[in-house]
Amino acid sequence: MEGCFLECLQRSHDPIPLPDGIPVKLGRSPLTKITDPRCSRSQVEVTANWETQNILVKQLGTNITSVDGKDLHQGETVHMSPTSTLFVLKGIYPHRIHFRKSSPVAADDTTDKDKSADSKTVPNLSEKLKRAHPENNHKTGEHTPAKKQKLLDHKLDNEVKKEKETEKVSLGKTESLTRINGAETSYSKKVSEHFTSLKTKSPGPDEDGAQHKANSKSKRESTDNNGLPGKTKSVKRLQADSTDEDSQIEDVSRKLKELKESAKAKKLEKARDEEKQSSLNKSSSSLSKKKSSSEMSSKNKPKREGKPAKESEWVCHENKLYIFTSKGVKASDKIAGFDIDGTIITTQSGRVFAKDMTDWKVLMPEVFGKLKHLYAAGYKIAFFTNQLGVGRGKLLIEDLQNKFEKVVDKLQVPIQIFVSTSGGFYRKPAPGMWQMLKKQLLKIFVSLESIFLIPDAAGRPENWAPKKKKDFSCSDRLFAINAGLKFHTPEEFFLGQKPAPFNLPEFDPRSLNKDAPLVPLGEELISPEQEVVVFVGFQASGKSFFARHYLIPKGYVYVNQDTLKSWQRCVSECNKALANGSRVVIDNTNVDPESRARYIDCAKKAGKPCRCFFFDLSIAHCRHNERFREIIDSSHKPINEQIFHSTKNKFKEPELREGFSKILRINFVPKFENKLHEKIYRQFLLEK
Repeated sequence: MEGCFLECLQRSHDPIPLPDGIPVKLGRSPLTKITDPRCSRSQVEVTANWETQNILVKQLGTNITSVDGKDLHQGETVHMSPTSTLFVLKGIYPHRIHFRKSSPVAADDTTDKDKSADSKTVPNLSEKLKRAHPENNHKTGEHTPAKKQKLLDHKLDNEVKKEKETEKVSLGKTESLTRINGAETSYSKKVSEHFTSLKTKSPGPDEDGAQHKANSKSKRESTDNNGLPGKTKSVKRLQADSTDEDSQIEDVSRKLKELKESAKAKKLEKARDEEKQSSLNKSSSSLSKKKSSSEMSSKNKPKREGKPAKESEWVCHENKLYIFTSKGVKASDKIAGFDIDGTIITTQSGRVFAKDMTDWKVLMPEVFGKLKHLYAAGYKIAFFTNQLGVGRGKLLIEDLQNKFEKVVDKLQVPIQIFVSTSGGFYRKPAPGMWQMLKKQLLKIFVSLESIFLIPDAAGRPENWAPKKKKDFSCSDRLFAINAGLKFHTPEEFFLGQKPAPFNLPEFDPRSLNKDAPLVPLGEELISPEQEVVVFVGFQASGKSFFARHYLIPKGYVYVNQDTLKSWQRCVSECNKALANGSRVVIDNTNVDPESRARYIDCAKKAGKPCRCFFFDLSIAHCRHNERFREIIDSSHKPINEQIFHSTKNKFKEPELREGFSKILRINFVPKFENKLHEKIYRQFLLEK
């Protein structure tokens, strides 16, 4: 056996290797992706036995772990097999063990060798010539100061160079070019010496004819032996006319002029060709730019749909949101959203809640045809459902996944399902599931006009239709309001019924005025004299925020029962602060006269006034504040609904006759860290 792994059935993390016989501690950690504070960092210890293929599980944490339905308490152990399921916390975070054999990897006996050749730089023509004939690597010297001789040499050199430039010599003819270069230098020297001798010797009349012929013949032979190809005619003409220097210079000048004119004509023709080519390039570039611009415009144009999913799969986000994408689902600029229970399916038994995972049927026959018609029209079909039972451990996510896959198979159209398993941002009516769907659309532009939502939690009252009960909540309608979507009930969409009446919650976060004054006009918030301030208000009414931002910075001593753990310690701290001459603020709910009287007595004994700051918020508003804190602060511990109800039952509005010098009603004026928080706060966050 080559290896043992602990695999998460929710696929929330990679398989965890378990070495043979070595205990491994698991719990809340990045390895398991578990962040639940109820799970200890060392929740369980697992020891794998590769030979027997079983695992010894030992419970270490304080909260219960279970294996195949058997609860494990701290210190208890149990053996599990590959078919067993380990729940790190009772009912949640399921894992199974898997023994694997490693796949043989074929060894590669051959190794590719890099084959590279040294880059050899081909030397340029002049370098080759220099290496081939180092004796020519100097400038031909001037052998006479005569002005005409210098001009002749200069023009002759230019003539040779011009003629050489007009010849097309390939690199393969290096030796021929080298001979030309050498002959050119030798020829220049011989001609120069010839004219120099004419100037310096000054021959007599008798010698002139014979000597001149001998010199001419010698120079012709010397020149021919040097083998200057293509230049023979020029040399012979120059030697034959050597007696007439002015005629020779004139002849060379004429030749140079012809060469210059020829070069000028070629240059002009080349310029015309370049201008024509430039014009063609510009035209081509313009066409290319237009084509590129057209392609870019086509690329930037919003897509209408994406590629279909190749396979069905489940994906988990933050252990709070599960997304099922069935085979064939594709992103689209048109979306039809539905709830599941009470919209697509209902119970087969007729009960309000299903008795098990098989207790379901399609709500009405019209559902099949409507969904197929939407899919054929290019709509992406998405289901959004709250399933808090999974987060509370009452349902297994695997059972729920199996049920929803069977629902999709029954409907016979590609569907994407979003399942929220806890509170917070992903639970309707909060817009988390809708935001997650929008992220998947990528570059597809979606108009809200092409999206609608069909759920059953519409806030309809009792008897909205004959003998119809009221909706259990308004969460789906509020979800649509938050997302800005068009809304229809199942009866309106599938059966064509008229819209029914509905009621929105009593607290509407959209109407909150953030510019309202904290206290009524003319009232004093901060007293210059020593005093006791007693807060009165429900949980999450903004009392602690108010104290931190407005009173503590002014020197008030802060007293809070959540911190001190008992009202007796709160009274003691209040008396101590008064004895030290400080002003005091009591940040507790203080919803009944008995709790308030304790601090009024402290003020009376010290001879100081006691004011009441009354945070007059409804329970619905406070529950909204609590849900908002839960969404933006992952470390916040939610307040149980029962605590809100208990506080509400105890509440008695404060009165002056209790002993207060004044009662100030504090307006709730929220402050936000950023625009996103304000946007979330102003959306409906509660189901009812």
